Amino acid sequence: RQDPDRRIALIGGPDERDAAAEVLSCCAPETRARIVSFAGAFDLRGSLALVSQLGLFIGNDTAVMHSAVALGVPTVSLFGPTNPRKWGNYGPCHRVLESPDGTMASLNVEDVQAAALSLLEQSLLATGSRNPV
Repeated sequence: RQDPDRRIALIGGPDERDAAAEVLSCCAPETRARIVSFAGAFDLRGSLALVSQLGLFIGNDTAVMHSAVALGVPTVSLFGPTNPRKWGNYGPCHRVLESPDGTMASLNVEDVQAAALSLLEQSLLATGSRNPV
C-alpha cells in the first residue's frame, strides 16, 4: 500500500511551526524524508492552493478542512470538542471521525488510518490516479 512517490504535506499557520517540528521529530527517518512542512509558509489563499492539489486531506475542524471538502479533496475530518453532527461534512469522499470523549487525544490512530486508506483506494478506483501529494 505504500507509494514511494506519495508525499505528506503539513499545513498550518505561523503559530503551528513548533507543532509541525514536533510531528516531524516523532517520525521514522523514512517517513520524515517524505514529509514537507508548509507550516507558516503561506497565507490562507496559499494554503488553499496547496490543499486543492492534495490527493487526501486529514485534519481537525478548521476552515482549511472545510475548504478541502469544498474543493472536492477526499477528506478525513477529525472531531474532538466540536460537534460533527453540526459541523461535519458527510458524503462519499469524506469520512468523519468523532472522539469518544470530546478530546482529540482519544481519537484512534488505526481508525484514522483505515479511513484514509479507504478514501485513497476509492479515489484511485474512481480516477485511475490522483496527485502523489
